[in-house]
Amino acid sequence: MPAVELHFSLEEATADKLRQLAASVDLPVNHYLAELIENDAKRRLDKLADEGYRALADSSREWSQLTWPTNAEGWPAWFQASRATGGSSRSNR
Repeated sequence: MPAVELHFSLEEATADKLRQLAASVDLPVNHYLAELIENDAKRRLDKLADEGYRALADSSREWSQLTWPTNAEGWPAWFQASRATGGSSRSNR
């Protein structure tokens, strides 16, 4: 990816802290800032994914609760029929 030159100002104390942090992980300041931004973007995506998985789990749980009475009613008959014919619950592909 092509590099883009940026110019900005920071308060002296902030600039010093930034230099110290970058040096503590043996990176130039620009690489340190790039990693911070990339890590923040990854953290945000991970949070969105976590929220999505949680919503999916909640939806699945709700669906299971809604369909359980019907499933519980039909399961014994299906299971007995499957055993009697030597069938499997998996389709042959």
